[in-house]
Amino acid sequence: MFSARKFRTLTAAAAAAGVAIALTMLPSAALATTPGDPADPVPVPTPVASASSTGPQSMYTPGLTTYPNASAAEPRAILLSHSGSANGTMLATFDNTVSLQHPIGSGMPPSLQVYRSTDGGSTWAPFSVVSDTQHGWNFARQGMMLELPTAMGDLAAGTILFAGNWGNSDESLQDIEVYASTDHGATWTYRSSCAGGTSAPAGIWEPFLSIDSTNNLNCFYSDGVTPGYSQFLGHVHSTDAGATWGAEIKDIAILGSKRPGMAAVVKMANGKYIFAHEYGGGTKNFGAYYKISDDGDDWGDPTDPGILAKTADGSYLSNSPELIAIPPSTQYPNGMLVMTAWMLHPSSGSLDAGTGTTFLVNTNNGVGDWQRAAGPFGTNPRPTATDCANYKPGLLWTGVGTNVLEIQARHIGTSPIGGGVCELDYGTAPVVPMSTSATPVATAVGPTGEPWMLWKYTDGHASLWKMTADGSSMASSTTWTPAAGATAKSLAIGADGKPRILWTYASGAAEVSTISSDGNTLSSDHVWCPCTGSTAIAISMGGDGSLRLLWSHTGGINLWTMPGDASSLTSNTAYTSPSGGTAVAIATGADNASHILWNLGTGASTVWNIVAAGTSVSSQYSYGPYGTGPTTNPIAKAISVGADGKVRMVWQQPAYGVVSLWTMPADASSVTTSTGLTAYPGSSSAIAIATGAGNQPRVLWSTTSGWAYLTTFDTLGKTVQINDEAVPS
Repeated sequence: MFSARKFRTLTAAAAAAGVAIALTMLPSAALATTPGDPADPVPVPTPVASASSTGPQSMYTPGLTTYPNASAAEPRAILLSHSGSANGTMLATFDNTVSLQHPIGSGMPPSLQVYRSTDGGSTWAPFSVVSDTQHGWNFARQGMMLELPTAMGDLAAGTILFAGNWGNSDESLQDIEVYASTDHGATWTYRSSCAGGTSAPAGIWEPFLSIDSTNNLNCFYSDGVTPGYSQFLGHVHSTDAGATWGAEIKDIAILGSKRPGMAAVVKMANGKYIFAHEYGGGTKNFGAYYKISDDGDDWGDPTDPGILAKTADGSYLSNSPELIAIPPSTQYPNGMLVMTAWMLHPSSGSLDAGTGTTFLVNTNNGVGDWQRAAGPFGTNPRPTATDCANYKPGLLWTGVGTNVLEIQARHIGTSPIGGGVCELDYGTAPVVPMSTSATPVATAVGPTGEPWMLWKYTDGHASLWKMTADGSSMASSTTWTPAAGATAKSLAIGADGKPRILWTYASGAAEVSTISSDGNTLSSDHVWCPCTGSTAIAISMGGDGSLRLLWSHTGGINLWTMPGDASSLTSNTAYTSPSGGTAVAIATGADNASHILWNLGTGASTVWNIVAAGTSVSSQYSYGPYGTGPTTNPIAKAISVGADGKVRMVWQQPAYGVVSLWTMPADASSVTTSTGLTAYPGSSSAIAIATGAGNQPRVLWSTTSGWAYLTTFDTLGKTVQINDEAVPS
């Protein structure tokens, strides 16, 4: 449910505008606590946020010492569901031979490996190897598996068929060979070749096995050897479970230079079949197109490439699509089609920042627009054709809810003989269609210096992104679905590296979810409800591991101190608001002093310093107003504290988008540096700041076009180090 979590470096960096904001320090005033305020706690014990996810983790890393031309690509996986005691087992296979830039030759790993998971995709281990027993060829690619749901020919239900593309060392000969396993993938026996022979001029590729409505087997592939066609998609039909095959049938075949390829065929909830493929030479070159068939065997006019799978705004996937179907459920009575591919594009055809992190889904049996949905993780940097392409990323329904397993190739370096090397990473997460746009909510910095970003959606779900330390790319992303009515409000990370998400409800209740340090698992959930007249504003974490929760109510605020998991209340202190003041944010430093930012309604702002929980305000300093009226007065937007104890504060001028970043001493009594930035085009608004470990301020911006970007400064807050842009799916 989160967005496409991939970043790209801005082509136009934020420019230093040199905007100077004069400042005036006002004298501090005595502040009294008020007992018996509306923020007396009422715990609500039922946790409501939930997510199920793992990853990214490594499934396979090439052993370059033994196999210097090894890489990894085109993973495929199946879930056994007709195999008795083995039901629930997952099997995966992938290319582990050569990347695009590697020569074919000696030293390659033997044939196609099969990995197995018996714990729902959490862990994987090598299980078996499928080798060419007919020719002894060791060039093997594009394996895929199919479990027979019922008896077929002389094969029992639960038999696993494996189709792969084997060839000799110079690819002058190729066969698409089919093997069978009757012991759940432990051993394999040759059954037949569904296509093959000479590969001149361009070979046969990309096998895909499917069962049609008459319980017969089809072997789809890309044919590049038939004269008159650059390449076409066809299949052969078997009535005896692949023991023998009929004549070739052209499914998508257009004379000349058009190149449909990379078949993926699945049965939909309504009993019809959908055939996804890449269409080279179409209006959207190598865009992911699809056709629908009543029986899974007859795909109509072969000169019709079908329909481009696209969203309402024209976004589409391209290059080597993979497609799966999730069965019907109460929430999705027509089931869910989930598609991924190497690349994502906006309607213009340029590369979308969501590449590698975004699915397209359809919940209407392939009819109408598709919607974006977030994948479990993203591979960064995004593989390209010059290193190793993320061809045919693997997808598998886990058998639970809308949870899917995704397997992607990730570039990890250069081989000893040249060319890029990829390993395979995997992760699982629920798929949630995103019918509404996302809004960035907050950013926070972990104890090792990596920034996080929190997004919210109008349907209530949220996405939590963990990024690389420089903020230039996303390491992982997890979707969180709270109870109805909850809205993601604030984000904080403690010294333990665990993110905390604050959710708020219209009733006034607030919920704090503690997440594991990798961002993927819910550690604890606690709901509190002062309710009447109270609103939770923000949370922060101190160096003592305690959580601060800031509440606002008529006439004042309450500051709660709680254990790091928000399971109980340690202290509750009430404060009277300054005249006209609205509490905006809270930041707590490693010294456990809390700083509360107030906007006074006139363009002026005040920072309160509370040295210890449960005590009165130790000092306050006010600044502004600095403009000439409501549209020109800069407004203080956010505050943070670094490991160095220094306070950073962000101001923005509404009329012009100009932002100023202040660096201040620990008590916010003066301004050490002030850096001005011009907003990125698109009516950008600065919404949050985080500092934390490393003492590099990170300012989070939101744009009207649906993008967000994160600006990283040097430790003095003077120089823009990195600007990176992201868009949710």
